[in-house]
Amino acid sequence: MRSPTTFRSLSQASPPALSRLMQRARQLHNIALTIKEFLPKSLAEHCQPGNIDNDTLFVHVNSPAWATKLRYFTPELIKYLQNHPQTKGIRHICITVRPAISKPAAVDIKPKRLLSQENAA
Repeated sequence: MRSPTTFRSLSQASPPALSRLMQRARQLHNIALTIKEFLPKSLAEHCQPGNIDNDTLFVHVNSPAWATKLRYFTPELIKYLQNHPQTKGIRHICITVRPAISKPAAVDIKPKRLLSQENAA
């Protein structure tokens, strides 16, 4: 796997580096669309491609339960991806669990109740 690249180094890099980054982002987006075409909608909305390294596609899911369900579809998904030109080199799928970042619970702020003049006296 490649080591992470900082945004600072990318922003100071030559245009070809930014072009490669944009091409990679488009590739992962297209793979996400291809995966969503194949998988049931209930499962697809919990799956996100993370990276491609050689012949392995890394897919992130947001819970172990979805990882288990995705494992059942893995052999058929690999065959499906191999029929698409952009993903024909995929031979393996590595599933990782990355829980979604939960939003903090909304705090219900109630206005302060003020005492009436009669009750304050």
